[in-house]
Amino acid sequence: MDKKLMLAQEELKAKLELIAVQRSPEGATELARIANIPYDAELPITSAVINEICKVARVDKGEDYQYFPISPETKTVYTVTDGGVTQVLVTPGGVSDLSFITYNGPAEYVYLEKLMEAKYNPLALKQKAIMEALNRKETKDVIDVAIASAEGQLQTYHCDSGDSTLKFDKVEEMLRGINKYGSKFVLITGSNVTSDVRLLNYNEDKNQLIKLSDLGIEKVVPVNNFTYTHSTIMTVLDADKAILVAVSDSEDERPIHFVRRKIKDVYNEGQEKERIIVGSGPRLQVGVNPRWAYELAVIEQYGVVQPNPYAVAVFNRDSSYSWV
Repeated sequence: MDKKLMLAQEELKAKLELIAVQRSPEGATELARIANIPYDAELPITSAVINEICKVARVDKGEDYQYFPISPETKTVYTVTDGGVTQVLVTPGGVSDLSFITYNGPAEYVYLEKLMEAKYNPLALKQKAIMEALNRKETKDVIDVAIASAEGQLQTYHCDSGDSTLKFDKVEEMLRGINKYGSKFVLITGSNVTSDVRLLNYNEDKNQLIKLSDLGIEKVVPVNNFTYTHSTIMTVLDADKAILVAVSDSEDERPIHFVRRKIKDVYNEGQEKERIIVGSGPRLQVGVNPRWAYELAVIEQYGVVQPNPYAVAVFNRDSSYSWV
């Protein structure tokens, strides 16, 4: 955890403890003053999926992010005829601007009496939960883009007749479908397929070690049955799906771009962050039993695009590929 955040939490805890034993009118005034200071904390934004398969970039306020849609070049053999060379006009792909989405999280409340009574920091716990939900939403957005591109190119695979798990030769088949577009590969697995990978040697019943690294797969990134709420309960990755991504093409470029817009933090000397959580209050929450509460809200802006749709294959752990 950031040292600055830890110091701020310790300072807040010390002040609350002091107020609790003061037993004076000034104590309530001091508590109100502390509660009205915007609470802003930043945790490292990490996601194994995003870090492994995406080119991650950050742009400033008002700055565009441009990407180049990629199509396979037609390989042409040039021949010399009568002293001349056959020439082909090459038109560069058009430049496109990435569209950003703005996410405004729901207002989260922490009751003021809980803040005073708790032996832990309920604001920090709520902030951690908000951050984790956003990490899951971002990861699902990236996974959805990858799956859609594989489906669009008909790079979809499923279990062969008589099989019910992901087999080594099926991974090899997926690899053959995309190996023209990369030299390094990452396999992302839903929870059931993760078990298949762990049991590859057991299920293959071979006398030698079966290793995905022999296929050029540098890393397996398991994604458990993580869920989050966004209008409804969302699952980050179906337990029966797996995604194979070529993560390094001839230009050492990754196929998916994940871009966040930096935000000026006016409460922290104008520092640039990628997410801001702002606290406000205390305020009287209207309800059956109105109670004073402290409100946390989050905002961030990011975009996801896959300029190279040929670098992904997707597997469904069933006798046919499900498009759901």
